[in-house]
Amino acid sequence: MIEKIIITVNVKPNKAKFKVYKKEDKIIAEIPEKAEKGKANKELIRMFEKKLKCKARILKGIKSKQKTIELEGKNIKRMFYEQIRKN
Repeated sequence: MIEKIIITVNVKPNKAKFKVYKKEDKIIAEIPEKAEKGKANKELIRMFEKKLKCKARILKGIKSKQKTIELEGKNIKRMFYEQIRKN
């Protein structure tokens, strides 16, 4: 079944590798790209789509470290929360 979820993510750019985890009720995404010229946003979307096999788009926060992201895909809720538990 195709589902959509909307999440709020705090992005930490310029890290060693892509990692998504939950800390004190916040979802944190660490990404290797720098936050310049949209590189971090593109990498964030690319990695969500790759890891979760879904469509992803930023709804809010293009120029902010806090972003609202829509994820759409088959069983995306389950897949997203499993990904968070792995890290």
